Amino acid sequence: MRVNNDYVAGETVIKHVDELLMLMSAMTKDDRFEETINELSRKESVTMCEVLDKVEERGRKEGVISVLISLVKDGILSISEAAKRADMSEESFKEYLES
Repeated sequence: MRVNNDYVAGETVIKHVDELLMLMSAMTKDDRFEETINELSRKESVTMCEVLDKVEERGRKEGVISVLISLVKDGILSISEAAKRADMSEESFKEYLES
């Protein structure tokens, strides 16, 4: 719970993005930070807000895919419609169904 509601995050650039993400992953036991390394390593400068936005974005996408899988399994959506809504190929979506 935030104590200071007036806090505004700074735009400080992270110099050692890989190391920070590996540390965050180790401390939280959450691999999503490490998975974000490849996405952010191509950028010259990265802020903590960008790091967390990427991790959050991935979580949202996983949630959408999870719901679409449930809808397909319940017979509400076809595989092709679910794949289209997930913005992926039918083959890629089928891999999620099988896992």
